[in-house]
Amino acid sequence: MRQEISINLASAAGPRQLRLVLDPDQMSQRFMLNDLTAGQLYESETSNFIGSILQPGDTFIDIGAHVGYFTMLASTLVGPAGAVYCFEPELSNYAHLLEHIEINAATNVRPLHMAVGASPGTADFFVNADNDGGHALWEVGRHPFNERTRQAPVARKVFVTSLDHIFEQRDMRTLKAIKIDAEGAEFAILVGARELLRRTRIPFIVAEINRFGLESMGASERHVREFMTELGYETYLFQPGQSFIQRLQPDESPETNYVFNVLFRHPEAPALAAA
Repeated sequence: MRQEISINLASAAGPRQLRLVLDPDQMSQRFMLNDLTAGQLYESETSNFIGSILQPGDTFIDIGAHVGYFTMLASTLVGPAGAVYCFEPELSNYAHLLEHIEINAATNVRPLHMAVGASPGTADFFVNADNDGGHALWEVGRHPFNERTRQAPVARKVFVTSLDHIFEQRDMRTLKAIKIDAEGAEFAILVGARELLRRTRIPFIVAEINRFGLESMGASERHVREFMTELGYETYLFQPGQSFIQRLQPDESPETNYVFNVLFRHPEAPALAAA
């Protein structure tokens, strides 16, 4: 049975309340509920960082919006004068995202039912029966964890856009940050945003590093980081349970078997409190 939860947020415009309706039978939503009912923000290091940088009037892009947690968080922070563009290709997640937009009266959110990649087109999109946050543009049944998905694979055709294509004619000078959680499509997404990155000098990009997913898409952590380094961005690592983030040198890589989030900071962006 789905559960409703309210989150009280402090924003530059004053206290705000965010409402979510989550399904504990779905893995990623259960993790979200566990954190929120314990009085913590979901993915607290990333949430707190986003909360520290977004101001009223800013623009935020959420790629792989899932059911809209980060979309709604950003919507609350940027306020009516700001804008949030969110992309979610999976049908049930997108419907859930629209529900959250409605119950929060988030008129500053522009939802887009499509995937994001290096160029516009169509692609096979693979549904993950084991993890509602694990749908991807590669055969997710190949991952050892996804046993139910392997037994009954489901794939659908989805539209794909690129950030360069969709924002080519838009004034994006207020774009403060992009969050990318796309189960291995991160490199393709950044390649498809090359001109936007150069044109707007986006201050901050938060990207998930899913090594298995990246390799399944023909890329790697190294590809992602070298691409961003070539564009002048510095790389930082979010430290679980810590209030600081760690600067990563090009030859440094976290020793972990889990997915993790990195931050790319443009040198013209505000300085960070790092270790």
